[in-house]
Amino acid sequence: MEEKTAELQNEISERIEQQEKLRESEERFRTLVENVDDVIYTLNRNGEFTYVAPTWKKLLGHEPEEVIGTSFTKYVLPEDFGKCWEYVDQVFNLKKNTTAVEYRIFRKDGSIRWHASNASPFLDRQGAVTLLLGIGRDITSRKETEQKLRSHLDGLEDSIQSKDRYFSVLAHDLRSPFNIFLNLSELLSDEIESLSKDEIIKFSKQLNIALHKQYELLTDLLDWSGIQSNQLGFNPEKLLLYEEMMKVFDSVSAVAQDKKIELSCDVEGDFEVFADPRFLRTLSRNLVANSIKFTPIGGWVKITASQKGDMAEIVVSDNGIGMDSDLAANLFKT
Repeated sequence: MEEKTAELQNEISERIEQQEKLRESEERFRTLVENVDDVIYTLNRNGEFTYVAPTWKKLLGHEPEEVIGTSFTKYVLPEDFGKCWEYVDQVFNLKKNTTAVEYRIFRKDGSIRWHASNASPFLDRQGAVTLLLGIGRDITSRKETEQKLRSHLDGLEDSIQSKDRYFSVLAHDLRSPFNIFLNLSELLSDEIESLSKDEIIKFSKQLNIALHKQYELLTDLLDWSGIQSNQLGFNPEKLLLYEEMMKVFDSVSAVAQDKKIELSCDVEGDFEVFADPRFLRTLSRNLVANSIKFTPIGGWVKITASQKGDMAEIVVSDNGIGMDSDLAANLFKT
């Protein structure tokens, strides 16, 4: 009897010890779950929460009791349902951990956060997956940083494309006047002995005018580079539009004459605009040069302007090849 009593006491002591160890283990697990920054949860095959850690309230605002028994689709943005369901199916069907899935989730206050979840299958004794055990974390800051970087890269790419287009147009504009420089300089160099004084003066003036126009083109290029790199300040002032457009025509007249293109400015002499002269001339010259480039020999390019409320609308038109509707629709999207 004493031996049986002793064995019973030992068995009771062992069970009490095991229960204490289990209680301590559960307490450590509970403390861990309640203090991590991530959300620990379980889902059944229907996508319904069977457990969510208390950290859900800290991250998303709901009480855990509100969430248990509801579908994850109540909280995830509809656009992300597909990839979340695919992720749940993979865990239940493949019975293994899968790479994290990223999705957008609603907070209780209606705001949207980015989350990423990793999940593992929870198997019963027969090896069947009964639950999905997941750990979700807030990755909103990372996503915002990625978006800023992507926007910066897109802006950089747009800037590079813009520069490429501008240099493509400018290359032709800069090359053409050099034919005049070469012809006049060769004439003065090779035929100066046979030229009269009046002819020498005439050709010298033509060369000087052409060089001044070429200098203006280079100045436009430098101004444009300063605008693109934010190194050039914006200093608007009252301007007579006709006078500014005549300066633009002067800078491209050599190219226009080479193609026998008529330049006209249908703007009243007293038509005023409030603009930065460098910005206005650079932009207008670029449009006019582009019109000249795509207008056939003997064509015309015209500038008109009209008042639209407190704004001025300046139009550069030509009888060139134009552009198709698809190109026009996407003109300002790149």
